[in-house]
Amino acid sequence: MIQTFRDGTLDSYRSFAAPHILTPSLSDRSNFTLGKGDLFATGTAGITSFIPRNDIAESILYLIGVLNSSLLSFYAIGHSPVFSGGYYKFSAPYLRQLPIRRIEFSDLEDVARHDRIVGLVERMLELHERLAGARIERERTVIGHQISATDRQIDGLVYELYGLTDEEISIVEEATAR
Repeated sequence: MIQTFRDGTLDSYRSFAAPHILTPSLSDRSNFTLGKGDLFATGTAGITSFIPRNDIAESILYLIGVLNSSLLSFYAIGHSPVFSGGYYKFSAPYLRQLPIRRIEFSDLEDVARHDRIVGLVERMLELHERLAGARIERERTVIGHQISATDRQIDGLVYELYGLTDEEISIVEEATAR
């Protein structure tokens, strides 16, 4: 497996100011988002922060999409100790072991999937911002449906990237039904 994330933590302001990935240290599923330098948190805040290695060609948004997919969530919770309330550990030692599918940039289909995932993650981030600002319940419901549909599209692309069969997809989806 190719190491995708830098060793260590975000230990300087320059690291936090650069785009990075954030997740709760304990969660019931994959719950990753983009850090933009406007939140400074350490491991004691219950947040795990990490940045991709410098030699990673894939977009950080691609990584977030793959990490939040049902497939990687299934893998992560299957390789983490269970804590009270059905929460799992999302800290550096466990995250380093995640099998991130690298893109073969000479393969046009791989590049197309990468770019589609990046676009869908951009949409997902935008939808979550809109959801946070929604005041009317109907609007919240519509945005929630858009988020679910976008999430399913990302899952479909990730299943393609990893070459899952219909049977394997059924196992993952049954285990990760939200």
